[in-house]
Amino acid sequence: MRKSGIAALSIFAAVYAAALYELCGRGSYPLEEALAVLAIMGLGFPALGAVLLWRAASAAAGGEVARRGEWLAIAALLLFVCGYLTFGATLAEALAAGGSLGGPRAHALYVLVRKLAVFVLVPWLVLHYGFGRRAADLGLGRPALAALWGRQGLVAIVMGLAGCAMQFVLGSGATALRQPALAGSTLVAALGGAFAWNLLEAGLVEEFFFRAVLQTRLAAALRSPLAGALGAALLFGLAHAPGYVLRGAGLADDLGTQPGVLQAAAYAVAVPALAALPFALLWARTRNLYVVMIVHAAIDTLPFAAEFARTWLAA
Repeated sequence: MRKSGIAALSIFAAVYAAALYELCGRGSYPLEEALAVLAIMGLGFPALGAVLLWRAASAAAGGEVARRGEWLAIAALLLFVCGYLTFGATLAEALAAGGSLGGPRAHALYVLVRKLAVFVLVPWLVLHYGFGRRAADLGLGRPALAALWGRQGLVAIVMGLAGCAMQFVLGSGATALRQPALAGSTLVAALGGAFAWNLLEAGLVEEFFFRAVLQTRLAAALRSPLAGALGAALLFGLAHAPGYVLRGAGLADDLGTQPGVLQAAAYAVAVPALAALPFALLWARTRNLYVVMIVHAAIDTLPFAAEFARTWLAA
């Protein structure tokens, strides 16, 4: 491990420890839940990925160095994404409520399309037409697909199944599968549909910008894949912090409607940033966005299956 990687790991650990103290030491969040995230997403899944990719050839590093003016564009895109997470989603929902959009299926498609536009389409247009980036530079295209037939595909399958098992045993997956509506062929369709939907809404939406766009260039700037992964994970978490404070997004995470700034930042580091770490490390080793998308989608499939069935399979 290079010195820059060791320094980045030390900084990440110090920031995490401070966040854990602020969040749990003051009694505003259950310590056991935060430690469970640390054990599973911060240690367990990265360790599994490291074992599966042991002695695997390192991912090609070409094409990531920022070109003239590109960092300024990426900074603007990061502000754009943070603005959407803080205000854009609420505004979009208000516009939909005031319009003629109706029904759960139309709403689900509306949410998916706007997420794809913000996190994928706009960054792609900026990087492709502004700086000549190709799909292969962003972990997509034929070479990345071809790699799925080899070791990278095996990694995606094993880590995806491990994520499903984790959700079934420790998460909400088992509860979701006990829904009365999920039986027989409906269960199979719900699982397949939920996985396919999450490939886009969870995998592509959440990983394209923070992995393919941001992390690669951070790694090049810091001269360390590990530093890039840790930095991108932190930015992913902190990008959600303003939303916890300003639009009540913390309510879903037991932070209340108006958590303090420090509390929101601490939660962003201790939970979403740590949850992003396995995907960041997986991208650093494979540079294959399809692998990261598959693992992410698989982890989210069981908890989402019941909702998918209610939206798309109900009569």
